Amino acid sequence: MQQIVCRPSEDDILAFLKSTDIFGQFSKTILKDFITDSEWVSLNEGDNLFRQGDAGGFFCLVYAGRLQVSVVKPDGSFFTVATIEPGMPVGEIQFLSGGSRTASVDALQKTQLIKFSKMSFERLVAKVPKVLQIFAEVIRRRLRRYQLVEILPFFCGPIDLTMLNTIESVIEWVHLPLGQALFYQGDGGDDFFLLISGRLAVSVRDKTGTARKVAEMRRGTIVGEMAMFTGEKRTASIHAIRNSELVRFSRRSFEQIITAHPNIMMHFIQFIIKRMQEITSPSQMGNKALNIALVPASPDVPLADFANRLAKALSAFGITLHLTSQQIDREWGIQGMAQVLEADPNNLRLASWLDEQETKYMNIIFETDMSVTPWTRRCLQHADRILIVAHSNSLPKLGKIETELLSSTSGINQASRILILMHPDGNKLPSGTNQWLVVRKIDSHYHVRENAGDDFNRLARLFTGNAIGLVLGGGGARGFAHIGVIRALNEASIPIDMVGGTSMGATISAQYAMGLDSRAMLAINKKAIALKPFREFTLPFIALIKSKRLDKVVKMMYGNTQIEDMWLNFFCVSSNLTTAEMVVHRKGSLGKSIRASSALPGIAKPVLDKNNFLVDGALFNNIPADIMKEITGGFVIMVNVSPDEDFKMPDLYKEIPSDLEILGSHINPFKSKIPIPSILDIMMRSIMVGSANKENQTIKVADFNFCPPVSRFGLLEFDAIDEIVDVGYQYAKERISELKKIWP
Repeated sequence: MQQIVCRPSEDDILAFLKSTDIFGQFSKTILKDFITDSEWVSLNEGDNLFRQGDAGGFFCLVYAGRLQVSVVKPDGSFFTVATIEPGMPVGEIQFLSGGSRTASVDALQKTQLIKFSKMSFERLVAKVPKVLQIFAEVIRRRLRRYQLVEILPFFCGPIDLTMLNTIESVIEWVHLPLGQALFYQGDGGDDFFLLISGRLAVSVRDKTGTARKVAEMRRGTIVGEMAMFTGEKRTASIHAIRNSELVRFSRRSFEQIITAHPNIMMHFIQFIIKRMQEITSPSQMGNKALNIALVPASPDVPLADFANRLAKALSAFGITLHLTSQQIDREWGIQGMAQVLEADPNNLRLASWLDEQETKYMNIIFETDMSVTPWTRRCLQHADRILIVAHSNSLPKLGKIETELLSSTSGINQASRILILMHPDGNKLPSGTNQWLVVRKIDSHYHVRENAGDDFNRLARLFTGNAIGLVLGGGGARGFAHIGVIRALNEASIPIDMVGGTSMGATISAQYAMGLDSRAMLAINKKAIALKPFREFTLPFIALIKSKRLDKVVKMMYGNTQIEDMWLNFFCVSSNLTTAEMVVHRKGSLGKSIRASSALPGIAKPVLDKNNFLVDGALFNNIPADIMKEITGGFVIMVNVSPDEDFKMPDLYKEIPSDLEILGSHINPFKSKIPIPSILDIMMRSIMVGSANKENQTIKVADFNFCPPVSRFGLLEFDAIDEIVDVGYQYAKERISELKKIWP
């Protein structure tokens, strides 16, 4: 219990303040006014000054005695963060930055404190603005310690105050400004780093010297440890996507730490092994802290409504904070607080407060103003993802914020930029998306129907790495089983956030991405079958069929649709015979891409693209689950309709019958047909067998694998569509319960 007792004389208090690091540089005249309405507080051993979660309306300076600062860990236990000695402040973080107390403070012995009010501190700041910078440095040191306490146990195991002090005494804090490199590929490495805040990009240069970003690193990630342990050169380059804070561990400092605390080494090794397993395991999902800045493409965008709906969806994946300039002003009770400039003393207060929020919330949405303002600039500087929100029926030109702050020369942020196109009519397929993309440097784009709440849930899953990607494999007519699997997933309310596939898998996934349900897909594919595209035989100079009917089918199904204009993001795979490379189609003509992905070599004519011959993607990747995993980083479901074994002959036959015997079995009504595959069947099966090894690899990448029992159907048995769809549906229904057990 706090007790207010007789305070020392004014001269004694002034002499004490002059002896402290915080107030020592100020004159006694200024300090005398500062302590006018201060209070003297005495605590007995075990007394509490304040609890974690309390409001922060005052701060104190320890005059005599010692205090203990502790935080509540996720398991409910307390951890001692620090001890406060005479001359040190306590409670200054929330006093200056607002919000509730982040720690509890108790007296370790009889302790006396000087308690200062907000009014007296504001008077001091008005006279000596520099005091804010002094306090900001104190706050920065405290926040850094709190951040270490939160992050260190992940790779050090349980820590105590002694261990924390040891680590703090040997580490080096590194500030990495936006765009600056931490190290380059090929550099030597005798140290590693721990990312405390910000975001880093990992890039690798190929043999031609071209750099490609392969990953991003978030708060809590260890960087560069393998080079330090192996003595080899850095295998990638690291640079800051936004202003970042890291802790550097040199080889010598790490040896000092593990010498003093040997148990850390075992936990560190376990952490590295676990991380390597996560990298190579099928699922790398998990909630990761994320800052999202929302930018309007034009002043008429309902940005506030979009932000509220996205915040609600993101809250399913972690506690989410939605910040606006108006909210900042209300929080602080200061008009224009959100718009303070860098030179303003209040800038330090706001910056410290925002840093603290990142330790409290999993996701933060920074809603910019509708124009270029200091708050808009600050939002972009804090962003890990920048969402440009636009009306689909507006002109696709750059907005003012984009022009001034997101140009290649602005240098304000290198975070991923995503275009969100809002659609008032969800019944009409998007169009003209490419006009929006060509004038912007965009990493990805998504279509959102204003009246579809599920679309916001889809965005939340995509942004947090929890997206569900569906990959459909090739397999001729057997691919109709994909329709049944999709129907079962929809009935079980398993969301599908992105689709992709090869050959027949590309055909079905494209139809779903366009918004067709299982009934509509069944109907449109029956129309295609009626045209008998694989019965249009010709002189086999290039292929066995003319492909005119096939082209007609593609036109009927997809018209002039562009891949960019589908409700769900989509990709398909084809094979470039000219360059012997796999091609991943993510933009351009949908019909042409599907036609290339399903152009069976020797059966259908290849597709000519920039003088290159494109054919069926199954030559390289029949079930591209690995591509889906790379794009989304989420939960990947694959559907495999290509059986391990096919085309078995009955034991009756010891060798392949002659052509005459086969022909006779087909024209003689009194003989049974010899069960031997046709030339088309053999060619199709040969294509799929060619990517069998790749298929085994992609199965390991996928999180869940559907394998409908469709081997009894011929690869060209398109007339059995109803039965094949039903087989896929019944099979998937039986396995949905297995999927739900592992689906996050």
